[in-house]
Amino acid sequence: MAAFLFWGLRQSSPWNLVLGIGIPVAVVVLWGIFMAPHSERRLPENTVRWAALGVFLVAGVTLLAAGTLVPGVVMLVATGGYFVAERALARN
Repeated sequence: MAAFLFWGLRQSSPWNLVLGIGIPVAVVVLWGIFMAPHSERRLPENTVRWAALGVFLVAGVTLLAAGTLVPGVVMLVATGGYFVAERALARN
C-alpha cells in the first residue's frame, strides 16, 4: 500500500491527494472484501494467489513509475521470488 501511496503523492496537484489516498484505500477495501482469510466473499484460493501476485507486481511497477528504481526492482524481484518459492513448496 505504501508503494501506491508514494506514487500517488508524487503526482501533480490536486491529483496527488486523490490518487495518493484513493488508490491505497481502494486496494485495501477490495483486498478485505475478496481476499481476506475470513471474508464471507473470499475468492477461491488459486484466484487469491494470482490476484495477490498482480497487486504486488503493480506495486513494484508503481515504484518504478515514481522514479525509485532500486525499491521498484527490489519489490519486483522479491515478489517474483516469493511466488516462485510458494509454488515450489506447494507442490511438495
